Amino acid sequence: MTLAALTLYLGANAKEQAVRFALCLAVGLAAGIIALLYLRKARPFERAMTDFFATVCIGALFVVCLEFFLDGKPELYGICAYAISTLSVPFCARKLISLKKRRSKNKKQK
Repeated sequence: MTLAALTLYLGANAKEQAVRFALCLAVGLAAGIIALLYLRKARPFERAMTDFFATVCIGALFVVCLEFFLDGKPELYGICAYAISTLSVPFCARKLISLKKRRSKNKKQK
């Protein structure tokens, strides 16, 4: 057996992982849109219900992502893609809201 004939298969298919990463990213963005419910201002009971609903939906989307796109195996790249895209939507929304508030305060002061 020569060294040239020896092949080592690591089980990593880059194209397949890229597609799975993109799909987890897309489902995470959908979960991020649902996560905008956490920013909603309401009375305590309504807020508790919307927080519960958002948590259940985000968890269900994670299970869908895990089962359908990652074949039931929690892969680090899929979990990271889901988490990053889920957290980025509310983060950007908060930044935009604070920027809008600062601009409106500056206009009122002038």
